[in-house]
Amino acid sequence: MAHALFGNEQEREGAAWARRMLKTIFTQRVKLSGMAWSHPGAKRILILRTILLSQTWNSTYASFLAQQQTPKILTYQPTPTLGLENPLQNAV
Repeated sequence: MAHALFGNEQEREGAAWARRMLKTIFTQRVKLSGMAWSHPGAKRILILRTILLSQTWNSTYASFLAQQQTPKILTYQPTPTLGLENPLQNAV
């Protein structure tokens, strides 16, 4: 590769490490036998795999949750029985 001729040894090792990580991420999640991925689906799974391998899952998930709106919790409130103690007492 042309870039191996340039830069210092540390930069070349970093590039080699990046290639190995991409190969690991891609091979283990996208190129398994019989799998077919759409481009958006492959992108999503690769993002999740990268978060998992970088060991930032907890902080990433916490950040995601912080951006979400808190859902409104509805409570059950029964309707009045119109003064009847047992609403079924007049049923035939």
